[in-house]
Amino acid sequence: ALQRPQGRRQQGHAAHDLQHPSPGRPSPDAAHIGAVAPSALVTVPDKALAKRYVKRVLSGGKSDFDVLDYARLVGDNVLLLGPTGSGKTTLPIAYAAERLLKCYSVSGNQAMEPSHFFGKFVPDGAGGFVWIDGPLTTLVREGGVLILDEVNLISPKILTVLYSLLDSRREITLLDHAGETIKAHPDLLIVATGNPGYVGTGLLSEAMKDRWPHRAVWGYDAAVEKRLVKSRSLLKMVSDLRERADIETPISTRLMIEFERIVGGLGWDYAKDNLLNRFDDAEERAAVKIVLDTHHDNIGIDLGVIAKPPVVEVEEPSTTTGTEGLAPWEVELLKMNGQTAP
Repeated sequence: ALQRPQGRRQQGHAAHDLQHPSPGRPSPDAAHIGAVAPSALVTVPDKALAKRYVKRVLSGGKSDFDVLDYARLVGDNVLLLGPTGSGKTTLPIAYAAERLLKCYSVSGNQAMEPSHFFGKFVPDGAGGFVWIDGPLTTLVREGGVLILDEVNLISPKILTVLYSLLDSRREITLLDHAGETIKAHPDLLIVATGNPGYVGTGLLSEAMKDRWPHRAVWGYDAAVEKRLVKSRSLLKMVSDLRERADIETPISTRLMIEFERIVGGLGWDYAKDNLLNRFDDAEERAAVKIVLDTHHDNIGIDLGVIAKPPVVEVEEPSTTTGTEGLAPWEVELLKMNGQTAP
């Protein structure tokens, strides 16, 4: 069995030179520097998420959970790159649910400020201030699964603070909390996701790309989709559409699951129009409509919203001659008289 490397222990220390607080930070006289409250946003995901999750089989027969187990054990970071709706974010959340680990996802949003993730001082109601850890800081202190969702959309103001957490130092420094440096808990797993090449996404710097010992291309997995999507006709239709050069809009695993659910809840016509509205380009939408109408009956039968046509039994013509059981001379006599067997 794998054993966790020794030497890394949870620890934190605050600098004692408080004479020059950063702008916006309470003065040392007003702040209770030692008071730290963990973020309430860090929770263990619902166990049901793990039960619904379908694990992938990777190279060498290892499952995706096997890889995360190893990465968590040795302190490696994991980067998942792939199209939207392929399960990149679902994987670490389901893993946290299965292993009963606290989890938090830092979403790619340029408007988010570092204090939203790392923490800040807030009034304590008694004339002073208390430091409240952000969710990211809470995980660094206590361990769990930290997800950097759409990492290529996260503000550089946040990513640069994470450099020291993502390399061998495994630590963050809270400049606004008296320069406190926190060594990462040994049970911290960091997983990032990204959609390379999508409109609005940026490119990771070489320094950031070098901080991920495990990098996986997380595309649409046919084996996983067969277990999540009921209609084999829908799977075939989507597989064909993904191969077409004139269809650029991603048709995700999540889209198929949602389509089947909406068909069952609101009917085919609404579900079809709702799916077509995913395609902003008019020509794409028209092309998908033709294909969807073509597969309408088969998908509807698979999902039980269209009755399967009855099987009509066709009576096979008889292959018997009617002379079975007669002696050869009796057959010849019938032929001579132009008669048939009774």
